[in-house]
Amino acid sequence: WLRRLFVTTLLYNFHGSSHTNQIKKHMEDAHIDWLGAKTQQTKRAYAHDFATFMNWLDTKSYTLDTMKLHQLKEFQRDMSGVAGCKRLLSAVRSFFKYCYNQGFTESNIGRCLIIPRQFAVLKERKLTRTQIDNIIAASKGKTILLTKLLFYLGLRINEARLLHCDDITEVERCLLFRVVGKGNKIRTVKLGQQKSCEVKPLLPKSGYVFSGPCGPISTNSAYKRVKVAARRAQLPFVSGHWLRHGFCSLALLSKAPLQSVSAAMGHSSLAITSRYAHAGEDAVSTFL
Repeated sequence: WLRRLFVTTLLYNFHGSSHTNQIKKHMEDAHIDWLGAKTQQTKRAYAHDFATFMNWLDTKSYTLDTMKLHQLKEFQRDMSGVAGCKRLLSAVRSFFKYCYNQGFTESNIGRCLIIPRQFAVLKERKLTRTQIDNIIAASKGKTILLTKLLFYLGLRINEARLLHCDDITEVERCLLFRVVGKGNKIRTVKLGQQKSCEVKPLLPKSGYVFSGPCGPISTNSAYKRVKVAARRAQLPFVSGHWLRHGFCSLALLSKAPLQSVSAAMGHSSLAITSRYAHAGEDAVSTFL
């Protein structure tokens, strides 16, 4: 009887250890499949964030397969105030949700991570029409077209750099832009006749609108071009995303329907669009 008990205990410990090692290996490899379904830009960003998380685990001598709730809360406390904290926490929470859905963990401990709200940051990105015109005027070469499209169409910097000439058609002297947004969602943004006549001569005949040595220019290159123009316009704090904010706020102040602005910007809800709207000093009096 004792011999049978001893053999049974050995077999249990062996299989239990084997199962634990298998779970550990699955979790270590899970980030590859977790990133697989995401867009290229999200892959790069989340891969960087996951590496930051793994480095933090190493400094604390924690392991991925034995993470506890209090350890994740400790991670959140350590990361609070760090640049990119919101995206970092979102990435880690997304990873643990994926592991739970795949059966690698018994519970989704990532739910304990609280993503900070950034409404205050959005409200600070406010430009007047004069400031936007100064940025466009300070642009040179292809940057002129880049700053104009970012503002006239309300594009994200990544959406603008990936524009291809095949994505642009003309209907009744208005240019229609087929834009690939977040999550590879496609939308069509129409440019009015006056702006179309202004932009059309600047467009290349074929290929990417903003071409680099091997395909479109990089996100970093597009970002730097706008920053250079902003510095020339004495607005060194401004990035390309500020022009997107300007498109939204100025369009709404011009009485453009909220639904139309939201669709043009590729937002999933009207609530998101309303976060981008900044009231001007005289905005209230226009409704009196």
